Amino acid sequence: MDWLSLLILLICPIMMIFMMKGMHGGHGHKHAEKNNKAACCHGNEQHQNNDANLNELNEIKEQNKKLAQEIENLKNTHAVE
Repeated sequence: MDWLSLLILLICPIMMIFMMKGMHGGHGHKHAEKNNKAACCHGNEQHQNNDANLNELNEIKEQNKKLAQEIENLKNTHAVE
């Protein structure tokens, strides 16, 4: 086996290690600022989806509060009768 074949044989696993480190290295990070979306490595599209989901969740929570209040009012109305 000549030195070129040995070099190619050794470069392949070393490159694979660096590529895997690069792919998985950034996923466990925490953002310095929670609202700093520009520094995030995920796309703007994902943040827009998250914002839309948060808005929808807040709307559902508000509806839930209103329904709970309506139920409480109905209970009080039926208790008086």
